[in-house]
Amino acid sequence: MGIKGYLLIKDSAEVNEKIAWDRIKNLENIDGVTYSENLIGEYDYLIFLEVHKEGETLEAIAKKVKESFDFKEVKLLKINNHFLKHREIMEMEILNNIIPNKK
Repeated sequence: MGIKGYLLIKDSAEVNEKIAWDRIKNLENIDGVTYSENLIGEYDYLIFLEVHKEGETLEAIAKKVKESFDFKEVKLLKINNHFLKHREIMEMEILNNIIPNKK
């Protein structure tokens, strides 16, 4: 499992539907960006990141994203991988209780 995180982005441009679609399409072409969504409210985009290459960092991906469109603000939120592992273990325990063991 790679390191995961989110970016909350404020655009420097006035965002309309065409700009939003263009940004999302181009953002998802950046290595490390797995998904992007247009938002309504204080921020304009939510971007899901995942590090796949050894030596790559979330900060480096965030920098590439910010520089790609000269966004006004890019806020990086890192996911706590320890919590994700704990949640996966809990989900496996639940599945083991639901699906009978065929031994």
